[in-house]
Amino acid sequence: MADCKGRSVLMIVPPARFKDDEYSRPRGMLDRQGAHVKVACAVNKLVFGLGQTRVKPDMTLEEVDVTQYDAFYIVGGIGVKDLYDHPHALRIVQEAAAHNKIICAIDMGPTLLGKAGILQGKKATEYFSESKALAAMGVDYTGANVQQDGNIYTGKSAESSEKLAFALICALQAMA
Repeated sequence: MADCKGRSVLMIVPPARFKDDEYSRPRGMLDRQGAHVKVACAVNKLVFGLGQTRVKPDMTLEEVDVTQYDAFYIVGGIGVKDLYDHPHALRIVQEAAAHNKIICAIDMGPTLLGKAGILQGKKATEYFSESKALAAMGVDYTGANVQQDGNIYTGKSAESSEKLAFALICALQAMA
């Protein structure tokens, strides 16, 4: 497998209660492939996952320049609900879509993509409890572990995090 050297990924973590595996597994895979990974959050302080994971963001959401990244990965967990109406989280997603960037979201993260208006008429998956919310936004909920529609990749749960990260890595490697 080719590596991801020269590719940049911004991981967006909720300000609290994110799923540890949905951050740690993809982060480890991206790091091992040589991707340049930065982390953004709504707050500029140490944030805590639902388990033992602690993450110090590199920047706030307000500071993100979308043009500096090849891909975006939204970490899920109950805390992602804090981002559903966050103006800078929505801006990042909308600008990333407008620049045709790779966008990944897992667990409850795809609802953020839906609220940003980039999933309407597209196939996506998400944690089952949120499937009705996606459908109400005009999204074709598939229930798959990982779903790709164009350059948008969605994952269902923590159990899908490695498959979603692998799909992201393959997309980064395919960039010419």
